[in-house]
Amino acid sequence: VQPMTITGALLGFPGNVNDLPRIQASFAERLFDISQDVAVTFRGLRLADGAPTGGAGTNGGALRITADGANVLVDRVRFSNNTAATGAAISNSGTLVVEGSDFVANVATTGAAAIQTNATGSTTLRGSSIREIRNDGVTREALRVLQGGILVVENSYI
Repeated sequence: VQPMTITGALLGFPGNVNDLPRIQASFAERLFDISQDVAVTFRGLRLADGAPTGGAGTNGGALRITADGANVLVDRVRFSNNTAATGAAISNSGTLVVEGSDFVANVATTGAAAIQTNATGSTTLRGSSIREIRNDGVTREALRVLQGGILVVENSYI
């Protein structure tokens, strides 16, 4: 299986994040679901308004990684206004590295407005920011790690 790269900014990163290409779901569905052991890179994008519905599970509004052998790199991506029960922006069961990215105004109804790392998952958050989180439930959290999961946060603003 060949690695996949989804890139929005091919010739350098724009000075204004609003100039990045936007992939939007209009709160009708999740944006990406990675269910196989693959390598995927998301670079220079805005992922917005994702919300899982129906039988697709309730976690991971923009991105859900269910394959524990998946390797996902998120590089300079803005996640905004995504909604889910947990992991409003990302729900991760694989290996995830997030670099230079921004999570803003994502909403979780149970917990983890930005990223949920599941029991088989490993998440590294590096040089990124999480802002304006909102949980509609009792728990207020930006990040959640389930027992067995691994989370490393480096030089990030939460």
